[in-house]
Amino acid sequence: MAIQFVNNLDLNNNYLEEVAIENLQVDPSDANSVEGKIYYNTSTDKLRLYTGAGWVNVGPGVDSVTTTDGTFINLTPNSPTAGDVTVTADLSATGSPSNTTFLRGDNVWATPSGAYTSWSLEADAGTAVNITDGLRVDFTGATGITTTVASGTPNTLTIDLDDTSVTPGSYTYASITVDQQGRLTAASSGTAPSTPSDATITLTGGNGLANNGGAFTLNQASNETITFTVGEGAGITVNANDVAIDYLGPDNVILAAADGTSVTLADTDDFLFADSSASGDAKYANLSQLKTYIGADNYGSWTLDGDTGTPQDIDSGNTATFVGGTNINTVVNSPSGDNLTINLDPSVTLSGTLTVQSSAAAAVDITGKAQSAATTGSDPDATLTTKGYVDGLVSGGLTFKGTFRADSGLILSGDNNGSYIYNCPGGAGTRVAVAVGDYYVVATAGGSFYCSGDTLDIGDSIIGVDTAAADSSTSSDWSIVQSDEGVVSFTNANGTYVSASTQNTNATGAVTMGTIDLSAVNGNNTGSSQRFLTQANTWAVPAYTTNTDEKYTLNATQDGNNVDLNLTSDSGTDDSVVQLTAGSNITLTRNNASEITIASTDTGALGDRVSLTGGSTSGGITTFTYAVTSSFSGANAIDVKCEVITSSGTTVFADVTRSGSNLIVKFTGTVADGDYEVLLTYVG
Repeated sequence: MAIQFVNNLDLNNNYLEEVAIENLQVDPSDANSVEGKIYYNTSTDKLRLYTGAGWVNVGPGVDSVTTTDGTFINLTPNSPTAGDVTVTADLSATGSPSNTTFLRGDNVWATPSGAYTSWSLEADAGTAVNITDGLRVDFTGATGITTTVASGTPNTLTIDLDDTSVTPGSYTYASITVDQQGRLTAASSGTAPSTPSDATITLTGGNGLANNGGAFTLNQASNETITFTVGEGAGITVNANDVAIDYLGPDNVILAAADGTSVTLADTDDFLFADSSASGDAKYANLSQLKTYIGADNYGSWTLDGDTGTPQDIDSGNTATFVGGTNINTVVNSPSGDNLTINLDPSVTLSGTLTVQSSAAAAVDITGKAQSAATTGSDPDATLTTKGYVDGLVSGGLTFKGTFRADSGLILSGDNNGSYIYNCPGGAGTRVAVAVGDYYVVATAGGSFYCSGDTLDIGDSIIGVDTAAADSSTSSDWSIVQSDEGVVSFTNANGTYVSASTQNTNATGAVTMGTIDLSAVNGNNTGSSQRFLTQANTWAVPAYTTNTDEKYTLNATQDGNNVDLNLTSDSGTDDSVVQLTAGSNITLTRNNASEITIASTDTGALGDRVSLTGGSTSGGITTFTYAVTSSFSGANAIDVKCEVITSSGTTVFADVTRSGSNLIVKFTGTVADGDYEVLLTYVG
């Protein structure tokens, strides 16, 4: 299990050597992430950073985006902006946009010239009147005419012919009276006329018509009807009420003419045109006139301008040459046609700074390989690092290669999955090559390293300390790292006085020693309450010799902070003194000749375990304060050792400081009361 740090780790400007970033296959959840957290994604081989809004790749990108407003466009933001930036662009024109206004060159919404100004009110008689914006036109009925206006959708104007006194009906051989306006004011039936004579009708074709028709006789007496059918000839169209020149379709008047595409045109050849100076009347002209018109130079000029330099007027006959600048080339007529192509050179050399203003993940996409000046340790943190610099940093580091079975040497994961570090039994067979720093972890227990070496357990690891070619490695090419601090092997032997029912030699795994007890045998049959263990490892009754030569008296006397134990002989010739010396936090007091009090001046117990409660959170830091005098009377916090553990007993590392009798423990983030405890040891 990893060692837990629950507060920031300050290395005081020291290096963190031979370190690897945490390897994960997917992004941690937002709940398990904080802004600035990083890890290495083994699925994409990318270093990932949590921004608070989500995980992003660490690498080339845009530091900030700056925009500048143009003449017609406003952009936001205008100031340098970092992070995920959205640029908004909109027109900056004044005025109000609508269906009738357009953006004018001075950046104003305005009605363009050519919009409504006026219309002309004209009639068969009278002077024409221009009806400008705001003027009113009244439609007034004259003799026999009535006008009516009605509002609605749409608004309508109705012009009616007034009724006369004539009774509607059918009149035979009528006699009619017509007023000045052409209305019938009187009508009556008359007598039948005399029988008319035959009439001759002659049809004559006009100019441009090939068929003149001819003469026809009409028998009026028999009320004969003659029907004339007018057919469409080449270039002629017959409508409901007229016959007209056909200008439309594949049989129009031009295409219906004789084919003249093989004729060599001459100046005297004629063509039709609409004369705009004569209300569009159709007229003919010759090609000599057309040549004169086309040859006239009606070309004006245009202005050639750039970011710098003096603008140039390009008049008729001038040539404008587009010259490529630094890293730019121009091509005319490629691809074929009237076109100019401006290209960026395949190889570009910049003497200044290249700024890429994009927040895209691939803002700079290099298909090949890019090179730059070698990175040095003094370069800014944001400098793109060169391969040589990285190789120098990781040289000599560990390379995790995978897991393996301890009982057979089979590699279970990693690039060499399915190959062997060693082969059991026998140790022969195909074995992978070994490089210094190769790192494998045991995934199964119960096997001997290289079939005859140390027994490896789950979690144990081996590190390559020497290089070896494939099929040539030995156990000496590796260093074994145990996953814990347990016993590698166990041997127990019986001693002179103590023995175990089970003896072990280089035993591994779960080892038992059986019953452990004294191995002495009885030396005589005397009861056990009278026997003692002898040097010969027997139970025997000791032999006593009564001392008749001397007697002693034991008494105690105070000697400063110490107490002397006096052994006084009756003869006074064999006296001796044993001094009891008071140690740290110990007092010795003689109560009387036969009684001594030994007391401790310790301020309390040597240790205490306390749950941290009453914390306060501010600025992302949760702080707990504990008075050590609650555990050790009169103690200062400087004399108390502190170990921080979780409520389940795992040691973690927090920020621990001391002030007077107070112990201050700080954690990053929000920490609830009781989540952590402290183990306190008084050393004062």
